Amino acid sequence: MTAAPTPVQTPTSTPVSEAAGATATPTPVSEALPATATPPTTPAALPQVLPKTGSGTGDGILIGLLTVLGAMLALLGMMLELRRRSATR
Repeated sequence: MTAAPTPVQTPTSTPVSEAAGATATPTPVSEALPATATPPTTPAALPQVLPKTGSGTGDGILIGLLTVLGAMLALLGMMLELRRRSATR
């Protein structure tokens, strides 16, 4: 029997952050506002503009006519159904 081959050791590389000559540079820090400072003002909200949804009094008449027409069709349907049921007795 032969012995298992030994794995070849590869040299580990040093990370760039730990390499010689690498120095950490501090990041600039903004100074905090004093406690007595007034908060910044926000711009005023713009007034909301809603779309126009109707053309005036003519829409009221149209809605009224459609309501009456719908009620008449419902009444006609009920009358026809009652007539059909009484005819089958």
